Amino acid sequence: MRFKVLAMLGFLLFAMPSCALCEQGNVMDNLHLLENTVKKYQKSIKLPDTDNNTRAKEAAKEAARMVYSPEYQERINNEQERIKEEIFTDSHDAYKDYTPVKDTGNNLLSPGERIYIFISSSVPISTLRNYAQDVDTIGDPGIIMVMRGFVDGVKYMKPTLKFIHDIITKDRVCEFDQRCEAFNAAVYIDPLLFRRYDITSVPAIVYAKGIDVKDPGSSEGLTTNTKVEDEYIIYGDVSIEHALEKVNMKDRSRGLKKVLKKLKGGYYN
Repeated sequence: MRFKVLAMLGFLLFAMPSCALCEQGNVMDNLHLLENTVKKYQKSIKLPDTDNNTRAKEAAKEAARMVYSPEYQERINNEQERIKEEIFTDSHDAYKDYTPVKDTGNNLLSPGERIYIFISSSVPISTLRNYAQDVDTIGDPGIIMVMRGFVDGVKYMKPTLKFIHDIITKDRVCEFDQRCEAFNAAVYIDPLLFRRYDITSVPAIVYAKGIDVKDPGSSEGLTTNTKVEDEYIIYGDVSIEHALEKVNMKDRSRGLKKVLKKLKGGYYN
């Protein structure tokens, strides 16, 4: 199935005009558009057997070579740096750099543990604000809220900043153009993390352990950059505490126990 997806990806890439991905400008928009297009074609077209299709095999190989090439990954990383510098400037620390996760001596999670909270603008704002408040309470840099992309597309910055403002602002009466006290909650935009953990709906809370990152400056969503020993995914509009309690029944890590203890105000067996 993975090979068929790559074959379709190859078909879509080579069906575009020459250097279409370059001319259209934004890497994140292109990735999101391409991903949605692939999913659309997957549903509507029955792909031929690629085992005996030389042309499809070559297209798939070329697509994979391009997407995972150092040059293309550098473009993605450069785009993420642009997001940090331009979009989150003067946004009252709405963005927190979480790669690499620095061990301050007070971290609850180990350097090889992460808790990702996958969100979007379709999730009720009350749920998102509860997440932000809990992340602030826990205070561990290994816990990150992740969006797939920008609200209304990357060309329109204000809807995304307004969305993040509404999530992390402690006082909801504080207007968007005012300096507001905010929860210390990182909101990261990374479609590669959505793909890495195959997130099919939001909200979703992922606990991952045994994480080994080759290049801390690159996305942890890249399988070529990050190895993950194990992962647990909890879907649905549930609290972080409830989700982690379910995970803790299967994987009783010291990090999870510390996080749950912090959420419960210092008490957890």
